[in-house]
Amino acid sequence: MPEAVRGLRLLDCSSNEINSLNSRIGLLGGPDGLHTLDVSGNRFRVPKYTILEKGTEATLAWLRDRIPSTEVPVEETSPMDVD
Repeated sequence: MPEAVRGLRLLDCSSNEINSLNSRIGLLGGPDGLHTLDVSGNRFRVPKYTILEKGTEATLAWLRDRIPSTEVPVEETSPMDVD
């Protein structure tokens, strides 16, 4: 996730004549990520309203699922302690 959007909790894109959401927006979710995505007042083709009405978490998950696996960033993990 780009440093510029780390910690973003609310994204209000309402009433902006947006007709689709980029699937990479789904990467903004998670426990320390986006909690509210307001896209009301737009005429969406992608995702459909049936997805949007399920709420932010469901919308972000749906978007994440559409990112090609070759484009999904690998999370950094710490090495496991070996005894």
